[in-house]
Amino acid sequence: MELEDLFEDLDADAPTKEQLYRIYGIYLNDFVHSELFFQGKKVIVNTDIVRNKREGYFLNKQKSFDHIVTRENKYSGKRQYDRDRANKIHWIRIIIENYQNPLIKVFEKTDKRGDKNILLWCESKNYVVILREKQPDLFLVTGYCVDAIEQVRFKNEYEAYQNKKTPLRK
Repeated sequence: MELEDLFEDLDADAPTKEQLYRIYGIYLNDFVHSELFFQGKKVIVNTDIVRNKREGYFLNKQKSFDHIVTRENKYSGKRQYDRDRANKIHWIRIIIENYQNPLIKVFEKTDKRGDKNILLWCESKNYVVILREKQPDLFLVTGYCVDAIEQVRFKNEYEAYQNKKTPLRK
């Protein structure tokens, strides 16, 4: 399972026009123009278009794409471009397709709103993919680099999850 960054020179402020074209093309190929499944359930994305800056960062791009390559600014609440997320967008499909690989730790977690999420955590690369149950499918929430604080939390949550019986752990 090869997980390398897309670009060596991806700018922290914004991708070039050519880089954005490539990143968005990967997103479209991986999640819109081809089907993706996790444990027999189809993985879907939000194909609505970002029409203004209140809706997202990248205008005229799909909302799931915008969410994957941006993160919320803790102070303003607005989404901002995240170079690491954009540079690893192609990891998401690889991790989902290889979820049975011993490098991928899979566990469930219920979020604050009561939604059940499935986390696919590649601990060795500090990267997580989050899917949300949206019957009958799974919704791709995001993929991102896991910071040191989250690594500890994910490790504890994964270990606690291993001691539970759930539909994911038949």
